Amino acid sequence: MTEVSVKLLPIIFLIVLTIVFYPLFLKVTCPKKPEVQRSILSFVLILLVLIVVGRGGFQRKPIAVIDAYQYGSASQGHLILNGIFTASHFSISSKFIERTAGEEKLYLDTLNLPVSTNPDYPLERTNVKTGMSPKKNVVMIMIESLSFKYIDYLSGENYGVTPNIDRFASNGLVFENFFANGQRSVDGAQSILTGIPPLPGMPDITALSVNYSSLGQLASDNHYRTIFLTTTLRESFSMDLIAGAAGFDDYHGLEDYPLLLNYIDAADRPLGWDYEAFMYLLKQLEGEKSNYVAFVNASSDHTPFARMQEPFNKYEHGTDTEGGYLNMLHYTDWALGEFINEYKKRKDFEETIFIITADHALPHFQGAEPYGKFRIPLIIYSPKNISPGRSKMFASQIDLFPTIIKLLDLEGKYSAIGKNILDTEKSFAVVKDGALLGIFSKEGFLVHNLKSVLEFQPVDALSDEFTKTKLASKAVAFDHLTYLLLTQNRWLSP
Repeated sequence: MTEVSVKLLPIIFLIVLTIVFYPLFLKVTCPKKPEVQRSILSFVLILLVLIVVGRGGFQRKPIAVIDAYQYGSASQGHLILNGIFTASHFSISSKFIERTAGEEKLYLDTLNLPVSTNPDYPLERTNVKTGMSPKKNVVMIMIESLSFKYIDYLSGENYGVTPNIDRFASNGLVFENFFANGQRSVDGAQSILTGIPPLPGMPDITALSVNYSSLGQLASDNHYRTIFLTTTLRESFSMDLIAGAAGFDDYHGLEDYPLLLNYIDAADRPLGWDYEAFMYLLKQLEGEKSNYVAFVNASSDHTPFARMQEPFNKYEHGTDTEGGYLNMLHYTDWALGEFINEYKKRKDFEETIFIITADHALPHFQGAEPYGKFRIPLIIYSPKNISPGRSKMFASQIDLFPTIIKLLDLEGKYSAIGKNILDTEKSFAVVKDGALLGIFSKEGFLVHNLKSVLEFQPVDALSDEFTKTKLASKAVAFDHLTYLLLTQNRWLSP
């Protein structure tokens, strides 16, 4: 079932329900006045008008809180919104979970966060330019469901579908314990581009009405060109809204790039094609004289998996099987290889940093193994700027936001609960697993329901109760501090 059909189902159901119950409506409203006429056509038309007005127009998706921030500053967005609209979207965006009030200073101390110069906004930081020369570019590639398990160089397996990613990993800086903060594409994009982690019972960025910093806005303020490209239809997965809210100036989707290859399932596939998207980005950057930050949401690997021709049919095809996924991953790997090979011909290749990661892991074929549900690759590839290596640090997507700010030497104010993974010894990753919270670290893995520990898997069989309590305290501090600052609109000062 496509995303469009899912969005239309409630409307279709409402119309059918209206027609079915229309006779009862007539009986109740005019039981003793047969001369009074009711027009079912007028009734349905009025209902349709109300639906269109309620959803904000004829676009594929109804308007949301994030629309207010798409084309302006945070303060302008606050002016556009009204309390009833925001509250209603906030309430239906997730099953809100209220936290028990705690001591903010204790949370900050537990997490050992940098001291802010603005105590009212304890996560706020200011990066001062160091005058790095030459300035660098970043191309961030977020691949759908790219899981650690299927990359042979990282896992030691032999699936044989990632020769190019294996090559970039062997020549780049790899983080072996890198985790997705959530299990949806919007969670991944939000975490990477704003540094705001998804939390149990908290709305995502599409329904969040607070001040926050973003990679696109910071880059634009530093005179970088910002371009966001998704392989999908522009409105899919709310990527158009996220790109606007994250401050990206240029946005492109499936409607913009031409098909270059002859695909079996090309005609009606709204998820698009990675190769064409990569080639389109190269075209968009032709002759670019300014520095840039480019973000690619590569979604060809999303279910339902497309049928592929040689050589991308090594495994038996299925629209929702592991074989179908592996064939699509093989194609994506090839497309990524072609993209970077072409990029090497550009004059600015040596000043460009490629960051390859995923929106989330592929949980379908991992069983109950927690690492398989959340561990994803992180490869930072830039032969002239980043020394190859393998880091065992535990980190997550929210850490990329402050890391890129430092990599590009972006001047300005920003807020982050994550860390610069190129300059820290802190090593843990907190993830959202439905209504639960998980934390991964070198000491082990722990699951918390915001009230008590549900599961603890220590790395060392001799781990004691102190280790368990320490991990639990860190997970709760991370969650409660984020909750406190977001609900009080103290994430970033105006």
